[in-house]
Order: sequence, then structure tokens, then C-alpha cells
Amino acid sequence: MKIRFGKLSIIGSQFSKRIKGKSVMFTMVVCDCGIAKEVRIGNLTSGSTNSCGCLGSKKSSERLMTHGQSGTDLHSRWSAMHERCKGYKERDRKRYTERGITVCPEWSSFETFRDEMGEPPSSSHTLDRINNDAGYSKENCRWATKEEQSNNKSSSVFIEHEGIRKTVAQWARDKGVCPKALMYRIKAGWDGGLALTLEYKHSNKMAS
Repeated sequence: MKIRFGKLSIIGSQFSKRIKGKSVMFTMVVCDCGIAKEVRIGNLTSGSTNSCGCLGSKKSSERLMTHGQSGTDLHSRWSAMHERCKGYKERDRKRYTERGITVCPEWSSFETFRDEMGEPPSSSHTLDRINNDAGYSKENCRWATKEEQSNNKSSSVFIEHEGIRKTVAQWARDKGVCPKALMYRIKAGWDGGLALTLEYKHSNKMAS
């Protein structure tokens, strides 16, 4: 009876090879696809090798055929999301990995990510986490412009007035007032509604 490991059947005796000064045990196997090759016995028993390589190629081809979007803008964004959380770059380790920012298990599948998020509305929209301290998931992500993402930073100061919540910069723009003067009032402990509605003819002097 042949001894099998995945798609591989052992067809020869064990033998050793010297690799970097160490003795490593090998054996000859044949794959179900017909290719024969030498493999390390340790790789067989650990499960890291279970085909001649055709199984991995098949799975890769199947993944490409499933969504057919490898290399597209959306697929690149999905890949970049995973790379950020894996911390390949030092800046990403500080902003994501060390803060515990992860990608939800469901989004390990590109197809699920695509179906749940859809295409971005425009090229200027990027993937934004609504809660900057939480990870990537359907519930915590949206497509947002750079301005919307900037307003979502943890350093942004928000004012709620008459049931509407905006950043200081947004309120200042909408009210036509100096953002420094408005920020001065908020930092001084003013109520948000009062800071927005009181006459601003002297506030610029206070902020200067």
C-alpha cells in the first residue's frame, strides 16, 4: 500500500542530503498529476507539502477565475488594506498593527469585500474607517473623500448644535467665521451653541 500525503505518493526509500552542513532526509514521491520529485520528509509530515505545486497553481487560478478582478482598482484597494494591517512598512506598524487595527475575517475573501462595499463612487473616494480606533469591517467602513476622512481623525474637534454634529472647520466654513476664533471659544469652555451664535466682531481679536 502506498503511503500518501495529500496528492503525493511515496515511491522510493528515504535518503539524506547535506544542506548548509546539516543532514536532511528526503524521499521520492509522485503526484496525482504524474510529476515525480524529491521532497523533504519533514515537509510531508508537517503538511506544508501536499502536491508537486499543481495544487497551489490550481487554487490560484480558481481564485482569479472566481472574481476575475485581479489587478483592478478595487482589488488593489483590498490588497492595500491587508498590507497596512500586516505592518509591512514601519509607518503602517505604528498606525495599524501596534494599535490593533485588523481586517475582519470575512474580508479575507475579496469577493465578500466587493459584495459588501461595492465600487467606490469616484477615484477620489478612499476606504475610511468610521471609528478610527476600530478595524476594517462592513459595519465600520465607508467610501469617503479626503475631506470626509480628515473630519474623521481622532484629533478633530466636534460641535453639536440643534441636533447637527460637525467639526469646528465645517461649522466655521458654513457660518462664515474664523475657525481659529471658534476653536478659541471651544477650548475656553464655551457651550457649542453659544460659540456658534454669539456675534463674532470681537472674537477674532481674542483668537489672535
